[in-house]
Amino acid sequence: MNRDRARIAGAVWALLGPALAGCPAAEDPGAPPLRPLLYTEAPGAPLDPPEGLEEWGADSADPVAWPSRHSTRRAALQPHVADHRPAVSPEEASLRVLDAMLRGDAQALEPLLFDAELLRESARMTAAGAEREAARVRQESLALLRRMGPPSARDDEAVFRPGQVTLGRPRRIDGAVASESEEIVLHWGNEVTFQHPTLGVTFTLRIPRLLRGTDGSWRLQGPPEADWKFTTFRALGLDLPASLMDGVHAGWPLAVGNFWHYRTLRPGLDEEPGSTMAPTDGFRDEVIEVVDHGPWRLVRLMRYPDRGTRSPERFAYIQTPTRVFLCARDCQRRSADIEWVLAYARHQVPLLVHPLEAGMSWGSAGLPGGGDTMRVQPEPVAVETPAGLFRESLEVVRTTGRGRESRHYVRGVGIVSRRTVTPGLTTVDELLSWRVLQ
Repeated sequence: MNRDRARIAGAVWALLGPALAGCPAAEDPGAPPLRPLLYTEAPGAPLDPPEGLEEWGADSADPVAWPSRHSTRRAALQPHVADHRPAVSPEEASLRVLDAMLRGDAQALEPLLFDAELLRESARMTAAGAEREAARVRQESLALLRRMGPPSARDDEAVFRPGQVTLGRPRRIDGAVASESEEIVLHWGNEVTFQHPTLGVTFTLRIPRLLRGTDGSWRLQGPPEADWKFTTFRALGLDLPASLMDGVHAGWPLAVGNFWHYRTLRPGLDEEPGSTMAPTDGFRDEVIEVVDHGPWRLVRLMRYPDRGTRSPERFAYIQTPTRVFLCARDCQRRSADIEWVLAYARHQVPLLVHPLEAGMSWGSAGLPGGGDTMRVQPEPVAVETPAGLFRESLEVVRTTGRGRESRHYVRGVGIVSRRTVTPGLTTVDELLSWRVLQ
């Protein structure tokens, strides 16, 4: 029997083999991908697609999981909806405070703040004291929200990920540490960490006091505080597009090949044989290398003196979307470390803040404060140099114990004039020519 079947199969193969063994047709690269076939034993009957086929073809569904009873939805970007309910636990309150701060969402912060009456009842304060304290906490919390919030109001700007919530020891209303059997209404010294997803740097939001109200909700009894690391991170604009450092956007274009040639004048200085300084001199600063670290860059320049008696000098800047800092040798060596860059910028006064505006001032990290050393004159001024007349320059003045320096910046060009006054010597650098490559 088996031998008969083998003979029949061989005969069929002899008849059909040549046709089946022909060269296959070349696939059309533009043809749509193959889809599963739908079979039916009643070809004349209308085809009803099986359950899940329509969902399987939708853009938001996972095709690997078809049909519907096994489907898993793809993660979609949904508009963020703020939670306006009272916080029922101190952990929830801490995380919601962080979320509101990072999104710049004042409405989301509202249910986490006390009004004067609820604070009076919950903290057992006088009416006048509760009114003052509630107003202070609200004002300082909203001020921090404006500083911590994203550069734009779009939801996708909130790119930070929440980390760990650490609560302070549970306490009674009188501030004493609560035992397991006592009612917990206070947590002091709370912290929430959060992290940038790509840079890997971790920040901390401190929440000094959380109080449970008489309505059962947990709210801020003291304003939250961002750590110095996040304050510096935001000041440097490290979560802004890196394209802001490019020539078409940057206030000071620092691309490879750009140069600025200056004439140096030292009024009152006499020519002395062998001196390294002359009444008239000059130099050219040229960008020779840009090391890209993503949201910040190390920019290396070479200063070529016009006089052949001096050797070229190297120097460097740290450039971010909103700041330009001088960067010495140790800074250059460690400039790839985000943690080190933040610690460095925290104590350094940048040469330039972008966008530069008339009347502004700044100190360390480019932040305004009582120790400001850089001040922009109230009005733009016209500056005439050998390179031409610049009508809309902004003069930045720095005064220290060693003297006074003023620089005139023109957006898209850079420094067009610099004047340094120290005891016994005045030096003026004027732009002769420049090249900016976009």
